[in-house]
Amino acid sequence: MKFILSYWKLLLVFVAPIFILSSCSKDDDDDLQNTNEFVTYNIAGQSGTFTAPADSVITYRQGNETFISASLRAGNNSSVFISLEGAAAPGNYSARECGIGLINDYYFQGPTPTMINITAYGAVGGYITGSYSGTLRKSADNTPAAVSGTFRIRRR
Repeated sequence: MKFILSYWKLLLVFVAPIFILSSCSKDDDDDLQNTNEFVTYNIAGQSGTFTAPADSVITYRQGNETFISASLRAGNNSSVFISLEGAAAPGNYSARECGIGLINDYYFQGPTPTMINITAYGAVGGYITGSYSGTLRKSADNTPAAVSGTFRIRRR
Protein backbone atom coordinates (compact mmCIF):
# COMPACT_ATOMS: atom_id res chain seq x y z
CA MET A 1 0.00 0.00 0.00
CA LYS A 2 2.86 2.37 0.83
CA PHE A 3 4.35 1.70 -2.58
CA ILE A 4 1.10 2.71 -4.32
CA LEU A 5 0.82 5.96 -2.32
CA SER A 6 4.45 6.80 -3.04
CA TYR A 7 3.88 6.08 -6.72
CA TRP A 8 0.89 8.48 -6.82
CA LYS A 9 2.82 11.20 -4.99
CA LEU A 10 5.71 10.85 -7.42
CA LEU A 11 3.33 10.92 -10.38
CA LEU A 12 1.60 14.01 -8.95
CA VAL A 13 4.91 15.84 -8.48
CA PHE A 14 5.90 15.29 -12.12
CA VAL A 15 2.52 15.54 -13.85
CA ALA A 16 1.01 18.52 -12.00
CA PRO A 17 3.57 21.08 -13.27
CA ILE A 18 3.12 19.83 -16.84
CA PHE A 19 -0.64 20.19 -16.52
CA ILE A 20 -0.38 23.68 -14.99
CA LEU A 21 2.10 24.94 -17.59
CA SER A 22 0.11 23.53 -20.50
CA SER A 23 -3.13 25.12 -19.28
CA CYS A 24 -1.65 28.64 -19.15
CA SER A 25 -2.05 30.63 -22.33
CA LYS A 26 0.52 33.09 -23.70
CA ASP A 27 -1.37 36.17 -22.50
CA ASP A 28 -1.84 34.98 -18.90
CA ASP A 29 1.35 36.76 -17.88
CA ASP A 30 1.19 39.84 -20.14
CA ASP A 31 1.51 42.20 -17.19
CA LEU A 32 5.03 40.81 -16.64
CA GLN A 33 6.10 41.25 -20.24
CA ASN A 34 6.92 44.42 -22.16
CA THR A 35 3.51 45.45 -23.44
CA ASN A 36 4.83 48.27 -25.63
CA GLU A 37 2.85 50.86 -23.71
CA PHE A 38 4.27 54.36 -23.87
CA VAL A 39 3.58 58.10 -23.79
CA THR A 40 6.05 60.52 -25.42
CA TYR A 41 6.37 64.29 -25.16
CA ASN A 42 8.31 67.07 -26.85
CA ILE A 43 8.04 70.56 -25.34
CA ALA A 44 10.35 73.59 -25.17
CA GLY A 45 13.34 71.65 -26.48
CA GLN A 46 12.84 68.81 -24.00
CA SER A 47 11.61 65.38 -24.94
CA GLY A 48 11.03 62.11 -23.18
CA THR A 49 9.25 58.79 -23.15
CA PHE A 50 7.38 57.01 -20.38
CA THR A 51 7.36 53.25 -20.95
CA ALA A 52 5.50 50.55 -19.03
CA PRO A 53 6.22 48.67 -16.87
CA ALA A 54 9.21 50.76 -15.71
CA ASP A 55 7.02 53.89 -15.60
CA SER A 56 3.38 54.34 -14.69
CA VAL A 57 1.40 54.50 -17.95
CA ILE A 58 -2.38 54.28 -17.55
CA THR A 59 -5.66 55.14 -19.20
CA TYR A 60 -9.18 54.89 -17.92
CA ARG A 61 -12.64 56.00 -18.90
CA GLN A 62 -15.20 57.64 -16.64
CA GLY A 63 -18.56 58.51 -18.16
CA ASN A 64 -17.80 60.02 -21.56
CA GLU A 65 -14.30 61.15 -20.61
CA THR A 66 -10.99 59.41 -21.34
CA PHE A 67 -7.95 60.02 -19.14
CA ILE A 68 -4.34 59.36 -20.18
CA SER A 69 -1.60 59.61 -17.58
CA ALA A 70 2.11 58.79 -17.48
CA SER A 71 4.75 59.39 -14.83
CA LEU A 72 8.11 58.13 -13.70
CA ARG A 73 8.02 55.52 -10.94
CA ALA A 74 11.51 56.52 -9.80
CA GLY A 75 13.56 59.66 -10.06
CA ASN A 76 12.14 63.12 -10.72
CA ASN A 77 8.47 64.12 -10.90
CA SER A 78 8.10 64.17 -14.69
CA SER A 79 4.58 63.45 -15.87
CA VAL A 80 2.00 63.88 -18.64
CA PHE A 81 -1.76 64.16 -18.10
CA ILE A 82 -4.44 64.43 -20.80
CA SER A 83 -8.22 64.24 -20.59
CA LEU A 84 -10.74 64.40 -23.41
CA GLU A 85 -14.50 64.11 -23.76
CA GLY A 86 -16.23 62.14 -26.47
CA ALA A 87 -17.02 58.73 -27.82
CA ALA A 88 -14.74 55.77 -27.09
CA ALA A 89 -13.73 55.73 -30.75
CA PRO A 90 -10.99 56.93 -33.10
CA GLY A 91 -11.21 60.57 -34.13
CA ASN A 92 -9.99 64.09 -33.46
CA TYR A 93 -10.73 65.61 -30.06
CA SER A 94 -9.99 68.81 -28.16
CA ALA A 95 -8.36 68.10 -24.81
CA ARG A 96 -10.31 69.17 -21.74
CA GLU A 97 -7.03 69.24 -19.87
CA CYS A 98 -3.40 68.74 -20.85
CA GLY A 99 -0.41 69.21 -18.60
CA ILE A 100 3.24 68.25 -18.57
CA GLY A 101 5.36 68.36 -15.44
CA LEU A 102 9.13 68.32 -15.76
CA ILE A 103 11.88 68.65 -13.16
CA ASN A 104 11.73 72.45 -12.85
CA ASP A 105 8.77 73.38 -15.04
CA TYR A 106 5.06 72.73 -15.31
CA TYR A 107 3.16 73.39 -18.53
CA PHE A 108 -0.62 73.72 -18.57
CA GLN A 109 -3.26 74.16 -21.22
CA GLY A 110 -3.87 77.75 -22.25
CA PRO A 111 -6.91 79.24 -24.01
CA THR A 112 -6.46 77.03 -27.10
CA PRO A 113 -7.05 73.33 -26.38
CA THR A 114 -4.48 70.72 -27.28
CA MET A 115 -5.66 68.55 -30.17
CA ILE A 116 -5.79 64.78 -29.70
CA ASN A 117 -5.86 62.41 -32.67
CA ILE A 118 -7.00 58.93 -31.57
CA THR A 119 -6.07 56.43 -34.30
CA ALA A 120 -7.26 53.29 -32.45
CA TYR A 121 -9.57 52.89 -29.46
CA GLY A 122 -9.60 49.22 -28.54
CA ALA A 123 -11.98 47.47 -26.17
CA VAL A 124 -10.81 46.66 -22.64
CA GLY A 125 -7.61 44.63 -23.11
CA GLY A 126 -6.94 46.42 -26.42
CA TYR A 127 -4.97 49.60 -26.99
CA ILE A 128 -5.65 53.30 -27.33
CA THR A 129 -3.14 54.84 -29.75
CA GLY A 130 -2.71 58.32 -31.09
CA SER A 131 -0.94 61.64 -30.93
CA TYR A 132 -1.39 65.10 -29.48
CA SER A 133 -0.18 68.59 -30.38
CA GLY A 134 -0.85 72.19 -29.49
CA THR A 135 0.45 74.99 -27.32
CA LEU A 136 0.79 74.84 -23.55
CA ARG A 137 1.73 77.64 -21.16
CA LYS A 138 4.72 77.57 -18.81
CA SER A 139 3.46 78.08 -15.26
CA ALA A 140 6.40 80.27 -14.14
CA ASP A 141 5.85 83.06 -16.66
CA ASN A 142 2.86 82.05 -18.85
CA THR A 143 5.02 81.86 -22.01
CA PRO A 144 3.65 79.64 -24.79
CA ALA A 145 5.42 76.39 -25.69
CA ALA A 146 4.62 74.08 -28.58
CA VAL A 147 3.91 70.52 -27.44
CA SER A 148 3.59 67.23 -29.31
CA GLY A 149 3.68 63.56 -28.47
CA THR A 150 2.36 60.09 -29.10
CA PHE A 151 0.86 57.32 -26.98
CA ARG A 152 -0.09 53.65 -26.98
CA ILE A 153 -1.73 52.40 -23.80
CA ARG A 154 -3.60 49.19 -22.96
CA ARG A 155 -7.12 49.64 -21.66
CA ARG A 156 -7.76 47.88 -18.36
